[in-house]
Amino acid sequence: MNDEKKTQHTDDAGAGKRVIDLTDGTDTGTAQGAQAADDVVLRVEDLAVDFRTEGGAARAVRGANLTVRRGETVAIVGESGSGKTTLAMAVLGLLASNGSVAEGHIWFRGEDLGKVSAQRLASLRGTDLGLVPQDPMTNLDPVMPIGRQIDEGLIDNGLRRPGRDARGRTVELLSEAGLPDAARRASQYPHEFSGGMRQRALIAMGLSGRPALLVADEPTSALDVTVQRGILDQLSDLTHELGTAVLLITHDLGLAAERADQVVVMYRGEIVEQGPAREVLMNPHHEYTKRLMASAPSLASRRIEIARERGLEEVLQEALLAPEAEAEAAAGQAGAEAPLVSVRDATKVFRIRGRGLLGRGKDFTAVDGVSLDVPRGSTVAVVGESGSGKSTLARMILDIEPPTSGTITFDGEPVGGRTQAARIAYRRRVQPVFQDPYSSLDPMYSVFRAIEEPLRAHAYGDQAARRERVEELADQVALGKGLLRRFPSELSGGQRQRVAIARALALRPELVVCDEAVSALDVVVQAQILRLLAGLQEELGLTYLFITHDLAVVRQIADRVLVMQDGRLVEEGTVDEVFDSPRTGYTRALLDAIPGKDLELAL
Repeated sequence: MNDEKKTQHTDDAGAGKRVIDLTDGTDTGTAQGAQAADDVVLRVEDLAVDFRTEGGAARAVRGANLTVRRGETVAIVGESGSGKTTLAMAVLGLLASNGSVAEGHIWFRGEDLGKVSAQRLASLRGTDLGLVPQDPMTNLDPVMPIGRQIDEGLIDNGLRRPGRDARGRTVELLSEAGLPDAARRASQYPHEFSGGMRQRALIAMGLSGRPALLVADEPTSALDVTVQRGILDQLSDLTHELGTAVLLITHDLGLAAERADQVVVMYRGEIVEQGPAREVLMNPHHEYTKRLMASAPSLASRRIEIARERGLEEVLQEALLAPEAEAEAAAGQAGAEAPLVSVRDATKVFRIRGRGLLGRGKDFTAVDGVSLDVPRGSTVAVVGESGSGKSTLARMILDIEPPTSGTITFDGEPVGGRTQAARIAYRRRVQPVFQDPYSSLDPMYSVFRAIEEPLRAHAYGDQAARRERVEELADQVALGKGLLRRFPSELSGGQRQRVAIARALALRPELVVCDEAVSALDVVVQAQILRLLAGLQEELGLTYLFITHDLAVVRQIADRVLVMQDGRLVEEGTVDEVFDSPRTGYTRALLDAIPGKDLELAL
């Protein structure tokens, strides 16, 4: 990081903005200042972006100013809809067909991108301008091998001629991105890759032209914390080695503070604060920045740790979604009675079909001899990386997948293998909330119909009674009655997840299984949903089984933690026991991967 860089915080003050200079008054007119100017890769000046709509032009970004220098990482943070991705796409010239730069300039290495031809801009993309997009599945062709997709990019960008040399370069790029056995993997298809492997393939594509500027748009938002750390480490090493400037788009201020040199905070299309990452974190000025800090689970986890070390009880209780005294009392009461859910030696084996007509199949053990108890009124979190078996365990408890061996009991009665009537009765008492609130809702059903669906299926009252219940549920999850007429496509991610929670509560269940219920949401909405779940638990006496890969979320909401690895339960205990004294290297690795774990925060 360059010590001579200008540091600014911008904050709303009345009708205008105030600028706070946090530097030591370095004279940018000196030789050092001139050299710093030569290092500027990207400069955005007074940028405004409009989108054409039926109601006229809608301004998505207004008055944006930022600078990115060679070898520097600048993170743009903000919740969904803040304009951060729109700004990045404007830089790349990849706005939607109804979007355009209305005002301002985008200077790339001294060239005004607003004045260059479409052909010139296309020639810059893939070579001088690189991109790592957010969702690897929608950005990779599912019917084309990974290697061939990289080959085509190299050829299209004029980096290689068709032939064998492109293949060798592809394997080299995949190896650089940290993909093991790259030569074999290059012949595989996207569905044969894990999420982390697909993201590494996109990093290989983004850096294939050795760009001066790489735009990384939420490159790890859907990945496990350990995979996220590995990919960000690899990306950091590569960009540092190549001297590439990075524009990192993220909603997690903790991740930005840990990974970036500079942080730019966007809110409703405007840059409201910017400066060195650690300075913004330690001395935030804008209320929105403070809200982002309060919402980020990674920073909340760190705040809990610091408050406990310093004995700051008031700060500690504020950071915990379930106050410690109440959680301990609930745990003591739960320990005195039989658990609501009891799992003993549960194993689930899947038969994997072999390749080809005569291919020999093999067994895959997803869950291997797991035993656990879920006390009434408590929140038990099951954590682990993708493929650890935690979601399969949840599906067995939900009676969606039968265990290959072992037993699962609910309220003392066995789950599965019963009459159809008994299974329907069980569905009333146990309900899921899944990861993706959009795919778990029927796009053809209104919000009202989506919430009403389980009431209809279980013959709950007449139409008037169902309407009354739906309106009651909408009120419980803070959904306005006006939203009941809308469809899922008309809602935000947080609103859709509230609909999913309302539907899960419709039949007044005793156990709610939350399978990665907040991992697809930005940190502000994530915090809202977590507080909603905590409030509903207190109000309705619910029991939660919380499936997640994010230990930072666990620290805020759970009473007990169970850690799974390769289908086995490798560690369990109270939240404090697991966080303060992890017994296994795997748990320590999960804890170490929490973004911002070692940051100093102002409490």
